Amino acid sequence: MPRLLLICALLLSVSVRATGLTPGTYTHYAFDGAQAGFESVDFAITVDQDPGYTANVYWSNQFDLVGSSGAYAGMQSNGGDKRMFLFSAWDANEARAGSEGSYCVRFDGEGEGYSCRKQHDWKQDHTYRFRATIGADQWLTVAVDDLTEGTSFTLGSIKTGSRRISAENMTNWTEYFEWNDERATCSGQPYSKATFALPKGSVGGRKFVAKIESTRDSDACEELAEVHTTADGTVHENGLGSSQRGVLKIGSLCLDALEGLQEGSQVGLYPCGGANQYFVHTHQGAIETMSSYCLSDDAGQVKLRSCEGPGAPTRWQFNAGEVRKQGTMLCLTHATDRHAVTLLTCGGSAAQQWDLSSLGRDAVH
Repeated sequence: MPRLLLICALLLSVSVRATGLTPGTYTHYAFDGAQAGFESVDFAITVDQDPGYTANVYWSNQFDLVGSSGAYAGMQSNGGDKRMFLFSAWDANEARAGSEGSYCVRFDGEGEGYSCRKQHDWKQDHTYRFRATIGADQWLTVAVDDLTEGTSFTLGSIKTGSRRISAENMTNWTEYFEWNDERATCSGQPYSKATFALPKGSVGGRKFVAKIESTRDSDACEELAEVHTTADGTVHENGLGSSQRGVLKIGSLCLDALEGLQEGSQVGLYPCGGANQYFVHTHQGAIETMSSYCLSDDAGQVKLRSCEGPGAPTRWQFNAGEVRKQGTMLCLTHATDRHAVTLLTCGGSAAQQWDLSSLGRDAVH
């Protein structure tokens, strides 16, 4: 991510709607007695609640380099594409890949530098330690250890203009990067929870542990984000009250916006696969797609309507596999036609039994 885009993510404001609205959380650190900087720093991230494979979320550690620009390292869920670990450094002119499968690319535009990446399907509840090291040769290297599984790999090395990692301006953050979709809304983002351990720096054989200087939520969606402080670090929660992002299935078919993510699109069943099938059950009870369209009762038909238009979107309750229109006895039902979905009186039939497990809503809600 170019530097200016990262700064925009960190300073996102609801006062200008040129970008979408998504949550985000931050922990800022300080070190005592480490003014000269570090030869290495360890960060650790545990995703305690996966927001779903189709979510767009980045958990990252950001740090400065003494006498040079900054860098960051973390892991992403990429909207249904393969998940990734990556680290980037600005004002760099050379990079080399690390372990097998890693690669490095140059970025420019708003800031210049290199990013080294590896597709790797990280797992919920696994703790990943990121070890950033730098030496007199000015090469910054980031290695990742899965402390739960006992495996490791190196993302790569980037040639910088520095010999030390700075003890100042160190930050952990959670970024929901659908903010680059101008239709993205706070309510449409899935729930996630991640634990960030206190960074640990090392120089000349001396060890330093960071202290928490401050925490904050982004200006957007702050009512749906929280940072909790613990003795060992902080816990970031975003998308409070909403489900994971996932699919609603009956058998091998998934609920789908058959005419695409647009106003009035007919909703039905279709073979699974594709962004038209990704939903979040929001903290308000709506069922929302990416780009903020909501599942709506349209005179007994089920269609997509803008979640931000006049009137409240239809609200839905999940009850032991049923998807029920709130305040009624009408349930989302697979009709006789292979693709058709309609609203019929709830009766517990197989045509009304939805697999909600990928949303984390498979029990009564």
